[in-house]
Amino acid sequence: MLINFGHVGQPGEAISLAVFASSPGLRTAELAAFIRRMGLPFRRIRGPRGGDQVRLTATDRQEFHDRFISFRNLGIRARKDWGSLRQWLDARGIVPAGRSAHICDRSDAADLPL
Repeated sequence: MLINFGHVGQPGEAISLAVFASSPGLRTAELAAFIRRMGLPFRRIRGPRGGDQVRLTATDRQEFHDRFISFRNLGIRARKDWGSLRQWLDARGIVPAGRSAHICDRSDAADLPL
């Protein structure tokens, strides 16, 4: 198990987009585009080697989790493999949110015990 302490000492416990993307099983570029398209909050913070880095504070991350869930996390919580999850999503008309291939609106999955 790896534990990332990159947020320690950062304003708002901000972590990089790459670190956050790995949690729900998303590519960094996909998550960056999704966040911008959906108007989710993020911060530009000067990185340790200079230059701005896109980071998400604890509040930013909570807003993402409150509104959305990745298909990977949905499958884990539903205890479904990818094929079963696809059938479950299709049967309920659940489609990806914000032109993402791997994220859906949490309210669309409301009948699943999350």
